[in-house]
Amino acid sequence: METMELQNQELLETYSYELPSELIAQEPVDPRDHAQMLVLNRQNQTMEDSVFFLLPKYLKKGDLLVRNNTKVFPARFFAQKGTGGKVEVLLMEEWEPGLWNALLKKRGKPPQEIIIHWQEDEYKIKVVGKEGHIYLLQFPDSLNMAQFLESKGYMPLPPYIKRDYKNLSSGKDRKDYQTIFAKHTGAYAAPTAGLHFTERTFQELQKKGVSIAEVTLHVGLGTFLPIQSKYIEDHKMHKEYYSIPQETLESLQTTKEKGGRILAVGTTTVRTLESYLRTQKKEGWTDLFIYPPQKIHSVDMLLTNFHLPKSTLLLLVSAFAGWPLIRKAYQHAISKKYRFYSYGDCMLIQ
Repeated sequence: METMELQNQELLETYSYELPSELIAQEPVDPRDHAQMLVLNRQNQTMEDSVFFLLPKYLKKGDLLVRNNTKVFPARFFAQKGTGGKVEVLLMEEWEPGLWNALLKKRGKPPQEIIIHWQEDEYKIKVVGKEGHIYLLQFPDSLNMAQFLESKGYMPLPPYIKRDYKNLSSGKDRKDYQTIFAKHTGAYAAPTAGLHFTERTFQELQKKGVSIAEVTLHVGLGTFLPIQSKYIEDHKMHKEYYSIPQETLESLQTTKEKGGRILAVGTTTVRTLESYLRTQKKEGWTDLFIYPPQKIHSVDMLLTNFHLPKSTLLLLVSAFAGWPLIRKAYQHAISKKYRFYSYGDCMLIQ
């Protein structure tokens, strides 16, 4: 049993790499379609340095691009504990009007209530429950949440993107940390592979005869929570809501019938399509965790950013392309000074 434990521990450690901190992108490139793009060929085990605006070159007439149209909301805000200390709040799911799951960043004991001051009024938010790191907050009916977050909220950037929130205007990140095709509000992390697209990209793709389809997966804890279990198999994904329009299902079927390829924009799109493939449910909550040696059958190509070591995202990409090729690609990207993570460069895996 001890030998088995060691082997499984080593398995998680396998999906790791060292990244110089200066390669963690703090801002996106401008214009956003000028990010570097590393193109991997799974069949030939080869790679090619390219740039994102050349994406249409790698697609052909009859291919289908599927994107996640979730919209990030400004879910982070700052408040006070009832005792006077500061607290940072990151909202997640709203279970019913005014009742939210949230992460709290604070010092000392968990608060019983949180106070916000807005438009010369004071609002008291009750902490009505806690499970693990997640708090359940009850907001007063008198607070207009949409207006408050629009006025006082910040985009929920990941912690490796450093911001001085005391001296920050939230406007730039509200634009940068949102895809241009975002439609349905509900994510508190961006589907980052989609951040590279511009209207010009889609125009070029459509000129080439590439079709566009959409799914929705509201990106949450399931996507970015670190693996903390000893064995990869023991990690439990938090559930995230997804939906697939009937029109998209028809496009997927037509593409397959005519011999076209399906390109998933981002790991969240893959998880959405794989969830449907495995359950035949076009709407619901998914906690699908994809890792080697599982196979991905719903897509033929994947556009994705460079992910954190030992993350569920890196494991999904490794399931799609194989860890040896991914490890080699990451080493190449580091040597070529690619930019990593949410605001960074991308790879196209064929």
